[in-house]
Order: sequence, then structure tokens, then C-alpha cells
Amino acid sequence: MSKTNQPSEQRQHRRFEVPTSSFVSNNTVMGQIMDVSIGGLAFCYIGKEFTDGSYLDVFAPEHDFHLNKVPCKAVGDFEIRNKVLSKIGDTAPAHFKTMRRGSVEFCELSPGQRSQLKDFLQEVGTPLRI
Repeated sequence: MSKTNQPSEQRQHRRFEVPTSSFVSNNTVMGQIMDVSIGGLAFCYIGKEFTDGSYLDVFAPEHDFHLNKVPCKAVGDFEIRNKVLSKIGDTAPAHFKTMRRGSVEFCELSPGQRSQLKDFLQEVGTPLRI
């Protein structure tokens, strides 16, 4: 029997799904968190390509959770095909019709931020199966 080469997961930290009421924002973007780990997160948003990854605010109002100005860097961004958004009127700018998925890597969380994030993931996170 021959071995098949399957891609292996390269992430250092386990990823978690969080409630759909979990969001990120900064001065250029606001989006819904798709998954998060101690090392970073992915989110979806409507707009132009996300490149301003110097910091993000992370919050989940239903769970009284907020991390302010989490240092990060953008590590990925791509368009997600979405038929609903493509039906928005022709008068809207093209970037308002584009759903995107952005990814950031956290840069040196403070001990307090790290502890808050760990607690949040333990309380409301659901581990992703890869």
C-alpha cells in the first residue's frame, strides 16, 4: 500500500470557533470572527483588501469580552464568493459587494491580554477539527 501525501496542519496553536457575535475592528475594518487561537484569528468582512494589521480590537458583547488594541500583523486576505452580495444594486461601489476573509497573527500579547483570551476560548470556544 502506498502512502498518500496529505498536507499537515502548520499552525502552532489550536483554533477555536467562537460565537457569531464575536467581532474585530480597527480604524479601517470591522468584521465577524471566523476562528481564533492564542496566535491569531481569521475574520470575514465586506470591503477592500485588509492591509492595516497594526492592531485590532476584539470583542464579544454577549459574553462581556473585549480586548483593546491587540497588536497584530496581517498575514492573509482573499475574496469569498457570495451570491447574496453580488445582488446589491449597481450604484454601490464594487468593494461594498465583496466579502473577504482576513487573517492576522498576534504580535506579543500582554500577559493580561493572553490570559483574557485563554479564558474566553475555554469558556465559549469550540475546538476546530482539522
